[in-house]
Amino acid sequence: MFRVFLAIQIMVSLFFCFLLFQSVQSVVQFQYDTPPESVLITDGGNRINGVQDRRGKDIILGGLFTIHNDAEGSAGAKCGERVWGHGIELLEAMFYALDSINSDPDLLPNITLGYDIRDTCQSDNIALDESVNLVFTNTDAESGTCRPLDASDNDSIQIPVAATIGPLESFISIPVASFFRLFQMSQVSYGSTSTELNNRNQYGYFFRTIPTNNAGVQAMIDIMLYYEWDHVSIIHSDDLFGSSFNRDFLLVAKAKEICIDANEPIRDDFDDSDYRELAQLLFFNTTANVIVLLASLDHAKNLLNYAQMVKDSNIAKRNFVWIVTDASAAAATEFTGDVIAGMWGIFPPSEPIITLDDYFSKLTASTNKRNPWYISYYEEVFKCTNEINCNNSSITSVEGYVQFPYVANVVDAVYSLAHAIHSFIQNNCQQPVVILLIASNVLAILTIRFPQNFNESKYVAFSTFSFGLMWIAFIFTYLNTADKFQTAVVSFTIQMSAMVVLLCLFALVSSLYCSCPNVQ
Repeated sequence: MFRVFLAIQIMVSLFFCFLLFQSVQSVVQFQYDTPPESVLITDGGNRINGVQDRRGKDIILGGLFTIHNDAEGSAGAKCGERVWGHGIELLEAMFYALDSINSDPDLLPNITLGYDIRDTCQSDNIALDESVNLVFTNTDAESGTCRPLDASDNDSIQIPVAATIGPLESFISIPVASFFRLFQMSQVSYGSTSTELNNRNQYGYFFRTIPTNNAGVQAMIDIMLYYEWDHVSIIHSDDLFGSSFNRDFLLVAKAKEICIDANEPIRDDFDDSDYRELAQLLFFNTTANVIVLLASLDHAKNLLNYAQMVKDSNIAKRNFVWIVTDASAAAATEFTGDVIAGMWGIFPPSEPIITLDDYFSKLTASTNKRNPWYISYYEEVFKCTNEINCNNSSITSVEGYVQFPYVANVVDAVYSLAHAIHSFIQNNCQQPVVILLIASNVLAILTIRFPQNFNESKYVAFSTFSFGLMWIAFIFTYLNTADKFQTAVVSFTIQMSAMVVLLCLFALVSSLYCSCPNVQ
């Protein structure tokens, strides 16, 4: 009889475990149709500079994205008016990753990630201003500690930003990384490749999900050696990114005996006449037909425009082979002139994320309520307004749509922080109730003593075994259950275990009394 009940108990436990595993699936709950907690406004109410969702969240991740380019001729002091489409894609990639992590029962269970995202306007000055705001949302935040359990439900406690994703450009990441180092804030960039950031003593809290310039330089040199191009001109941005890339390139080129014809910088204060003069220099005052372009997005875009003008003037008949960085290649994707017909763009390796394209396909001007910049981007792509002529098509339906290579790096950056936080919590923030529960059970096993001739001991042992088996079976179910169902799982397990104990202790004894009432 004992073995029969043991087999029945095991089968019942496994059956309920199987049912819960089948009923609980990890389905991503995308929140793009939910407005953010707050939209930040600056410049006298004329510009949206950020978006937040912090209330009720357990951990906040910051984000620095180039949503707008800097205003032309402002040398990074002002934000431009046009939304950069690729910047919107990068921002949506972070939203996609946050939704995926918050829906994952295994990664950061019972913890919800929030966000505080700012627009850098492709300006190191503006990016530093926004970084200061990210850090000082809570001036008394103590790093490296476990936050109170009730902090997310208490509006008087401002949860600090735990770490920051971004920015894209190296010339922005370098000063931002120096600032974050002062406050021990981790930063994971998805696009900054400068070797300057390799200095762990100076940028100890900076990380990235992209290879450094060394790989790009070597790829450029390999192309030149393969085609036997030993005579080139160099155009580089006169900033932290371009100067570092130029220095690394010159070192390798010298070692490979590649001659440099012209080596010209592009400064932030360049105006139309400066770009025209530089384009004319390339066409009329150089002998190299290979140009290495190590420029930022705006610098590359302006130079290509004026190079096209010079070529279209019917004075210049030369054609160039361009070997360009990823930032310059991104500018070329928006360029339609034939001056770039012989262009080689060096991009870091990246595989498109199919599920991310599925997410993008759901975003329209009417459905995407989370991203306050998306409507401007959507209207520019489809040449419509939110009320007129917008047919709710998705961006992925546009002819020639290709997933921007950096979006995968953004997803990797968010997930790398999530896994780091998950490991930190497991190693430092375990609740004492688990330890007490284990200790109490061990103590009970070591101290339990049955009197001699206690005939019901096997029933007590069977009840204890069944109770333990029930909880062991449901521990795995609990860990693989979405947050909102975990309380129900615990409640159900308590009720089932209590029922098992009662049945095991009294059912057999009661049946004996009923069948043999004269037996004492």
